[in-house]
Amino acid sequence: MTEPSAASSSAEKPRGRVLSFLLSAPTFHLVSIAVLIVLVVVLQLWKMVAVHGLENDLTEQRATLISGARVALETQTADLLRLSATPLGWAVRSAMLTNASADIDAYMAKLIHAKYVKQVALVDATGKIIAATNLKLKGQQAAAAFPKTSVDTTEPRVEHVDDVTRVVVPVMDFTRRIGTLIYDYSDDAISRHFESPGIVK
Repeated sequence: MTEPSAASSSAEKPRGRVLSFLLSAPTFHLVSIAVLIVLVVVLQLWKMVAVHGLENDLTEQRATLISGARVALETQTADLLRLSATPLGWAVRSAMLTNASADIDAYMAKLIHAKYVKQVALVDATGKIIAATNLKLKGQQAAAAFPKTSVDTTEPRVEHVDDVTRVVVPVMDFTRRIGTLIYDYSDDAISRHFESPGIVK
């Protein structure tokens, strides 16, 4: 009878010690628990901030990559437009030197049907528009019809004016400029082309 009592007594001793310890310093334990809770909250907040910061970094990197790709595409587009403008200027030159107005009209009609082209105009050496797909421009001074564009150029030029990409092509004789061809591309249409699947999103 004494052995079970001794075993029970020995098993209760650790429990009593733990209970005694917990009851002996309640403030200390409450503070410890509070500190642990605060640490858990702080760690969770730090994790959220770290993840949010990483997401922001990735977003900024993606935006930088897209911006760089778009600039590269726009630069390549401008280079291609300048390159294609040179033979066009030669063709218009031949028509102007022979007064072949029908050929000029044919070139302009073909150009206006090209993708994204909005309008085409041909300016003579005096600055007067002598042919245009927009008939209202014919006879006007280029300075009035295209106030933000200078026609006095000896090299093909690509510029952004309002909502269009404008190509300015000098029509050169052997020693002088005899005219200037101006044609506009829609910036919105080009942007939609850039944003199509497989190009830039």
